[in-house]
Amino acid sequence: IKKAVNIRIDADILEWLKSNGTGYQTRLNAILRKAMEG
Repeated sequence: IKKAVNIRIDADILEWLKSNGTGYQTRLNAILRKAMEG
């Protein structure tokens, strides 16, 4: 299940995520999941 949320992210982090092409939200989700799982 996915939920829509509003978060504040540093501009340089958002630029980096977007610079790798489409799907930056999916990449962010994967990064957060990896951090969560350790």
